[in-house]
Amino acid sequence: MVVKGWVTAVTLGFGVLVAIVVVIAYLRLYTRQRQDGTVEQAGDGRPRSGPDRRSDPNDPPDQADQ
Repeated sequence: MVVKGWVTAVTLGFGVLVAIVVVIAYLRLYTRQRQDGTVEQAGDGRPRSGPDRRSDPNDPPDQADQ
């Protein structure tokens, strides 16, 4: 079974296109992370974090609670 030349060209072209899209997406993510890091350093020094942790009723009590 012989593969036609145009099939090989389309497959290679698709692979190259996917590789280019992946590299662009990675570079955008990388530069965005670097920008977030520089903004955090230039900020007020407090680390960025999510909302305060709410206590879980299933957590064991602390020693201070006893």
